[in-house]
Amino acid sequence: MVHKPLLTVPLALAILAVSAGAYAAAGSTGPRMGPPHRVSRQAFLGYYDGHKDTYLNTDVSNKAEAKAMHVNYSPILKTVPLATAPEMYLVQGKAAAGQLAVFGSEPGEPTYSPIWRETILMWRPSATPVLIKSDTQIDKLESDGVLSERSTAIRLNCPIIKVPAAHAAAGTFSTTAAKPDPDAFVARIDNPWLPFRPGTTAVYRGAEEGKASRDVVTVTALTRTIEGVRATAVRDLLYLGGKLGERTTDWYAQDRAGNVWYFGEATAELNAKGKVTSREGSWVAGVDGAQAGIVMPARPRVGQRFRQEDYKGHAEDYFQVLSVSTPVRVPAAASKRAVLTKEWSPLEPGVIDHKLYVRGIGLVKEQTVKGPAERSALVSLHRG
Repeated sequence: MVHKPLLTVPLALAILAVSAGAYAAAGSTGPRMGPPHRVSRQAFLGYYDGHKDTYLNTDVSNKAEAKAMHVNYSPILKTVPLATAPEMYLVQGKAAAGQLAVFGSEPGEPTYSPIWRETILMWRPSATPVLIKSDTQIDKLESDGVLSERSTAIRLNCPIIKVPAAHAAAGTFSTTAAKPDPDAFVARIDNPWLPFRPGTTAVYRGAEEGKASRDVVTVTALTRTIEGVRATAVRDLLYLGGKLGERTTDWYAQDRAGNVWYFGEATAELNAKGKVTSREGSWVAGVDGAQAGIVMPARPRVGQRFRQEDYKGHAEDYFQVLSVSTPVRVPAAASKRAVLTKEWSPLEPGVIDHKLYVRGIGLVKEQTVKGPAERSALVSLHRG
């Protein structure tokens, strides 16, 4: 796909003149900047997360592509590590009318960089192209088998110079959940990043407390009305060293916008004889000041922060979206664009967890990156 010009933007560039006139009067040792010159560059439109951003295309690391795009060939771009460059998606071959480049980030987000790595998208021969406006849409189309992608080592210098005002303010933001409105909730939980379909069972294996762990999570058909909202019960059985060490029932619900809320949990730790030793961490929204929180937004974006649960002194968990394009592979799932989150709690100041979510599946991997060594990965999934 060729970049199509949107408009011509004048840019004032200061040109360093290495000449006698560029230096100060006799006795000065350093160069001065020469007089500013005004040049023009074409601007383009590209999609990010459903809206349009304006960008420039100035340099490319590939000589043939630079010539085709009528921009500078800049081999020094090849020194930019691909891991630090967000993806810029270009559709090759047949495409929907009005198709533009698609960005994997934008200014205001931690992963943004004006240096992009080019990724080529191609529709399958039998597919009917649709307009692609976000990387999450790309992930869905690939999972449906109608779109393929090819990574390249080509870097492009394409700084985004304008973001719609409504989105510029939301690039990096922090939020806490307000008291939920019962009328704003739906019966199903079908957020693609955290679907809870009754009858689904996920099994995770890993290590915790120095023992081999096996965690069995089952979405039940049971519900409980909490603060006027009908919440789905999810049973979680954690086995340590082959014995049941903790059993928990969590309650979740989804609002009309697609956000998944956490309304509480009933948890119990057991000793080697199977007797309950603690129920610490149990809470229910609306009881003793506890408040519900959001565990997965409808549209995860880098920089988003949410409070998951808030029961002062007992359950205070927060998370932040770090990436929406992290590769992950575990025994029961794989994705090139998983959502990566960081979780923490003021009750455990020395602990930070990372979690990875795959579209259409949910949580696939969890690992402590700061604190006691704990990890788990999805090894089997039975869909209800």
